[in-house]
Amino acid sequence: MENCVAHKSFAVQCAPAELVPQMKGPLLLVASLALLAPLASACGRADNVVPSWDAQVRVNLSYAAKTDQCKQTPTFFLFVPFDVQEPDVRLCENELLAAPCPLNIMPASCALLFFKKAPKPDIDDR
Repeated sequence: MENCVAHKSFAVQCAPAELVPQMKGPLLLVASLALLAPLASACGRADNVVPSWDAQVRVNLSYAAKTDQCKQTPTFFLFVPFDVQEPDVRLCENELLAAPCPLNIMPASCALLFFKKAPKPDIDDR
């Protein structure tokens, strides 16, 4: 069982002995890329800042989904004029989707997106 791999489903898959040396190089490359990908994606972004346009799109999609679920027309306008932090956008999305039907009142976290600004990066981050 030296050439066997256990999977999450508790199934064991074995490779022929002649393929094992050939698989080690690509397997190490894929594993190292998988470990480095999250680090590379974190570079250049300051503390989970969402650009205003992206936040606007995400909030509007959540609002549209909720109005479709409630079978009603939109009753208020959501506007995100500034770059905001990811947790603030996520909170607004969650409150919109969790609100009871009919959706007549804008959730407080969504109203705060109109006033909140993401903190500017330090001079070292530029």
